[in-house]
Amino acid sequence: MLYWEISNATMPTWLSANPGVNGSTPFSQTTLVLSNAIKQTPGTYNGNITVTVTSPTGVINSPTTIPISLTVTTLDNFLHIPLITR
Repeated sequence: MLYWEISNATMPTWLSANPGVNGSTPFSQTTLVLSNAIKQTPGTYNGNITVTVTSPTGVINSPTTIPISLTVTTLDNFLHIPLITR
């Protein structure tokens, strides 16, 4: 079986992963990666997630870095009118 982990040392503060951060996770398990844009000002944020195979050792391309991009926009200047159809 293949086990891996995500290092939070390289993960941006606006990103979280569960499970898999700083602990071995079986390959067959899904990891949810979430962004927290609530406290971010509008703009584009870039970061990386580093995934390392912990067992077995010697796996090719481990660790692997995955680039992540988050774009935060604001809706302050938009007028939303509900559409009602009959």
